[in-house]
Amino acid sequence: MTACPVEVVTVASPGAAMAVAARDGDLSESSHVDQVAAGMSIELGRPVNAEVLHGKNPARTIIDHLASRPFGLVAMATHGATGLARLAAGSVTADIIKKAPVPVLVLRPPHLNS
Repeated sequence: MTACPVEVVTVASPGAAMAVAARDGDLSESSHVDQVAAGMSIELGRPVNAEVLHGKNPARTIIDHLASRPFGLVAMATHGATGLARLAAGSVTADIIKKAPVPVLVLRPPHLNS
């Protein structure tokens, strides 16, 4: 059986990623996602691709990316926003669950499991 490719993706608002990278002393906007992919690659024992997408609407950007290639599953972490914070910011995860052309696995970060 052939293993499915694994890809780590983040969405950067136009112009925002370089400001954060410069503040953190790294001029590569993909530095963080590259580090996450490298760690996952070691953990899984196989290559993991990393990609930085650009767009003002993260959910729409990810949905468009999903439509660009045959993906089998989306796994994403939730920020765990609730109440007014969620209403004010909306939920990228909720939008992707509603509109993704593939199943979506949502994970809660360990610090939210208390």
